[in-house]
Amino acid sequence: MNSPHQDAVAPPLRFASGGFGRHFDLWWRRLAPTAPLTMAAAYAAFGLAWILLSDGLLEKLAPDIATLSAVGQGKGIAFVLATSALIYVITPSRQAEGEATGPARQGGPVSVLWVFALLSAAIVLASLMGYARSTHMSYEQQVAQLRREAELKAEIVQGWIEQRTEDARRLATDPQLRASLLRWRRSPDEAMAAEMRKELLLLLASTRYADALLFDEHARLLLAPDGTARHVDAAMARGVGSALQSGLPSNGDFQAEVGDPASLQFDLFVPLPSADGRLETVLLLRTAPRRTLLPQLTSGSGNGAPETLFFRPAVRGLPAVAIDGSDTPFALAQNTSRRALTALSGDPSLAGSLMDGLDRGEVAHAAVAARIRNSGWFVAVQAPRDTLQGNSIADATTLALVNLLAVLAAGAFTCATLKRRELLAAARMAVASQEKERAWKIAEAIANCSTDVIFAKDLEGRYLFVNRALCRALGRSPEQLIGFDSTGLFPAEQVRQLLKDDAAALRADKPVCLETRLTLPDGDRIYACTKGKLIDDEGRTMGIYSVSSDITERRDMQQRVRQWATVFEDVRDGVIITDSRGRIQSINHSFTTITGYNAQEAIGASLKLLKSGRHDAEFYQRMWAALDASGHWQGEIWNRRKGGEVYPEWLTISAVRDDDAAVTHYVGVFTDISRLKHSEAQTDWLVHNDPLTRLPNRVQLQRRLEDALARSHRRESRAALLVIDLDGFKTVNDGLGHPAGDELLVCVAARLQARLRHEDFLGRLGGDEFLVILEANMDNTSIAVLARGLLATIAAPMALSCGQDAYLTASIGISMFPDEGNPTAVELLRDADAAMNRAKELGRNQFCFYTDDMNTEARTKLDLEAALSRAIERDELLLHYQPKVDASSGEVVGAEALLRWQRSGIGLVPPSQFIPVAEQSSLILAIGGWVIDAACRQIRAWMDAGQPVVRIAVNVAARQFAAGDLDQVVARALQRHQVDAQWLEIEITEGMLITDPGAAIGMLKRIKALWVKLSLDDFGTGYSSLAYLQQFPIDSLKIDQSFTRRIGEQPDGAALVDAVIALAHRLHLRVVAEGVETAQQRDYLCQRGCDEMQGYHFGRPAPAESLQHLLATDAVAMSLS
Repeated sequence: MNSPHQDAVAPPLRFASGGFGRHFDLWWRRLAPTAPLTMAAAYAAFGLAWILLSDGLLEKLAPDIATLSAVGQGKGIAFVLATSALIYVITPSRQAEGEATGPARQGGPVSVLWVFALLSAAIVLASLMGYARSTHMSYEQQVAQLRREAELKAEIVQGWIEQRTEDARRLATDPQLRASLLRWRRSPDEAMAAEMRKELLLLLASTRYADALLFDEHARLLLAPDGTARHVDAAMARGVGSALQSGLPSNGDFQAEVGDPASLQFDLFVPLPSADGRLETVLLLRTAPRRTLLPQLTSGSGNGAPETLFFRPAVRGLPAVAIDGSDTPFALAQNTSRRALTALSGDPSLAGSLMDGLDRGEVAHAAVAARIRNSGWFVAVQAPRDTLQGNSIADATTLALVNLLAVLAAGAFTCATLKRRELLAAARMAVASQEKERAWKIAEAIANCSTDVIFAKDLEGRYLFVNRALCRALGRSPEQLIGFDSTGLFPAEQVRQLLKDDAAALRADKPVCLETRLTLPDGDRIYACTKGKLIDDEGRTMGIYSVSSDITERRDMQQRVRQWATVFEDVRDGVIITDSRGRIQSINHSFTTITGYNAQEAIGASLKLLKSGRHDAEFYQRMWAALDASGHWQGEIWNRRKGGEVYPEWLTISAVRDDDAAVTHYVGVFTDISRLKHSEAQTDWLVHNDPLTRLPNRVQLQRRLEDALARSHRRESRAALLVIDLDGFKTVNDGLGHPAGDELLVCVAARLQARLRHEDFLGRLGGDEFLVILEANMDNTSIAVLARGLLATIAAPMALSCGQDAYLTASIGISMFPDEGNPTAVELLRDADAAMNRAKELGRNQFCFYTDDMNTEARTKLDLEAALSRAIERDELLLHYQPKVDASSGEVVGAEALLRWQRSGIGLVPPSQFIPVAEQSSLILAIGGWVIDAACRQIRAWMDAGQPVVRIAVNVAARQFAAGDLDQVVARALQRHQVDAQWLEIEITEGMLITDPGAAIGMLKRIKALWVKLSLDDFGTGYSSLAYLQQFPIDSLKIDQSFTRRIGEQPDGAALVDAVIALAHRLHLRVVAEGVETAQQRDYLCQRGCDEMQGYHFGRPAPAESLQHLLATDAVAMSLS
């Protein structure tokens, strides 16, 4: 069965039964049509292959390469020959077996058994021959191995001797040893002898030598490390004499005493020169090889392991040093073979030859010895003979097993041959089944490798087969799909549609193609499906199959292509596509609309079709160079329409490249900017001209004035600049409306233009101001005459289209240039404006020439404005308070906060000087906010100090009220200082309310919502409207001081005061009279029912401390008594 992790999703394969015989017969059947000789050759090739494979097994079982080769080759050759003969004998019968008529020509069972017996005998015979040969070769290899090991260990001994000789040479030249020796030889007393013995002990401690002795030239012992005497034998005397004679270090031979294994030693003789260079002292160094040499010769341990012997053959029975890895590895023993020891004792030239015999344990051994150069000592390696001959029993057992396997294989082959007929039919069925399985697996692999979704269903709609693509799409495994229907895999509506499609495929006579949309885990996908009937071998319908391709991206691409096609055709910009040579290949409808060329006229033509001729060759070279460099160009270009009209367009060109970055097409998108160019021209005209009067505006006037100033300097001629401002224009504009005001400006412009000469320049500065530049080198008198004429022209009545006549005057300021100094255009305009303001101050409808005094006054004003702009940050502003008293009780019920400026270095600046400056500039907004905040801060200070608190009134400027955020400024100040709104009062003037009554009412209501009191200041002095007065949410009216002063001066002087008081009371408003300076005025106002009074009679404006003093002393109340 398939594992859940296997990729295959088909049913598990089922193989036919029959065992080995069936498979063999299947193989045999495939070879049946072949000629006998060909079959024999084929089987011979198979046998040779079998030899190579079986050698792998024999290699693990055979003791060595020789055995493996002999057994394997003999067995294999015999097997191949025998089986080839067998195949040749039985092939004709196999061939006849396939014939339709005639008896089967085949050998009987007896002949087959004879062949089997022959085959088995050949196998056994070949194996025995191979075994005998391999045993001999193995023995020779083991002997050769002993010989190599003996020679190697002899070389180790020889190397060890050479190392000791080299040590002796180094000691011969040791300066410290020589120095100690010379001192001792010169002074051979006991002290020097002790020092020399100490030196020898140090030498023994730092090396592996066992003893160190000093001899004189007569081989007499001079000194030993321990001071004891030593026996000097003949070998030592010969060594001393040899060293003195040669003058070089020399070595003796190995020595050992019989019965003493530890006595093996080796001597080195080192000649040492005296002070005069004569050699008269020899140092003997003795080492024990049992510690440094013999461990290197150890061969191993265990039964049967080769044994190493180190010996010197001399007299029979001389012991050898055995190195066998035992607990006493250096014991001397006579355990080599007798023949070997006899041969070595009698003829040392036999070294390297094989010797055998019995050891003391009567075990047969073989030995090989190697002689140490320049020595009578040998190294011998011996091993038991049964070890050298290999594991014969194990080899024989292995060989028997191999033979048994071979015979069994031959028997199996014979059985298979006998049973081939009964298995032939089964073999044919197996072949057919295998072919089907193979075909199924190939089809399954193809289906699983396909990116298309492939599946099969039975008639009940259950999945019989699914490929990997469907599993991936659904996020399910094959086990989760096979045997189940589509329920739960897709929405119910889609499942019903799939069932309808399956039913249609079952009804159709041929496969059906359809398109369906399915909801999958990763979103909706569109599939193109081919469905057909699934039919078995007998022609019965088993179900349906389906092959589906995901065409979602294709449909999306088609949709995008349709969208882009729509955009291409409907976009208002012209689109043109050319090939890489600039030949037009496609255009859109807007291209035809803009250029006039249709598709038939444009496609195939060159881009020169649109060339206007306005651009030179360099322009096009730069354009194409930019395209080649960046693949993009954008800019303005002039082209020609079909009718010949040249027009501007904004063109964007992009290069289209293939996968190799080669340009294949160019896409151009362009917009006709003719209207834009026209609009730009209009815009440029509007930038430099006034659209109402069609006169040059301030921008062009600035440039014209600079040009006139430069020409005046260049020609050294005088010129004049006139600034004309209409008097009362605002009144007419507000009264008759803005259309009438515009008409009035146009009329004034026309009159001025008609009055001036052609060479004079007239322009409109803005609003109701005009400017004239005169460059006719006129004197002041002529300019004055012209100015009077201009005033007269303007003063003449003007009939408006509304049916009314308008009357205007003007004020003209004149500045001359070049005059003293070198003024700029800005300075000339400033001077003329200052002169115009002076003309207005003189009564209007006048002209005035600029003088230096005007400049001084203007500079003073500018300086004042600059200093005032920094007054808040320098903390120079302060508030003074003028008390308000209740007319009936005389108590102080409030105070008006009045702004004062303590200018640094100057002192108090009168309000009449800086208040108008602040109101004309934007400074009044910041200063007004500061006043409200300072008043609230003072109230908070009185409250915190526990002092009496009265309502503080604050005047608001017109610009501050019109800013639209006065309610927010008041709210922030109250919140910041935590002041109750009942203590704050805002005073406004009539002019603020009449300008825009609707906005004013909204602002007053928002302030009133804060519970802040509102007072209307200077009532009756402006353009009051009683209709609006009722709508304003105010709390009190203030009688202007100009009305208060008339009380007592004229019989009817107090009539206006009476009217204001009566009106206010009828509207339920409180009345406050300001400017009360006399007791008569006070008494009159009290009699008429005035509620509150304010003026010098009660107190002048003073700091907050003075107001607190009044509150504390009731001084005001006393003034009413």
